Amino acid sequence: MNVCAFQAKLRLWEFQLNQQNCAHFPSLNANQPIDVTCYSTFISDLSVQFDIRFADVEKYQREFSYFPSPFGVNNIEAPEEMQLELIELQNSVQLKSRYRDLSLVEFYQKYLTNDKFPVLRKHAKTIAVLVGSTYVCEQLFSRMKYTKNKLRTRLKDDHLENVMRLSTSTISPDVIRLSKDGRIKNYINNSLILVFFHY
Repeated sequence: MNVCAFQAKLRLWEFQLNQQNCAHFPSLNANQPIDVTCYSTFISDLSVQFDIRFADVEKYQREFSYFPSPFGVNNIEAPEEMQLELIELQNSVQLKSRYRDLSLVEFYQKYLTNDKFPVLRKHAKTIAVLVGSTYVCEQLFSRMKYTKNKLRTRLKDDHLENVMRLSTSTISPDVIRLSKDGRIKNYINNSLILVFFHY
């Protein structure tokens, strides 16, 4: 979810709760009339924390926009050190075609060479690091929610840690060979073997 969009939602929810409007909270809405002051206060505090934590997001929003859509940005409004490179990029039919065919990271790695697009490439690396780590966190949280659901209530935290480590790993274990070698027999009763077959 976009940080700015979430902050706007927090402001909307706070405003509506102050008006006793629980339209976006079905559980609260079902229990009307109810005093929603504590919820409004909580959302207000959360909004303040988000504003503090993500103060730089609004400040750098334009900077972020150059990374995912370099062909759609106005090169006149771009930082001066980027303008000439953006013009070269935006007027290259070959690069436009490659941009549509590849993932964003692949496009920057393969076609924005350091000798021709040093500023755009450096900017892309900076943004990719920020966005990439956020993506990994979101992926991990999503995987955790999927793994520890109401059907798996017996899953303990130490098992969850093992499941998360395996589910986010890029290494594919050879379970059959490991079991033949006797290397995973100690884990047969643990959730690890279950994870191998689940994913």
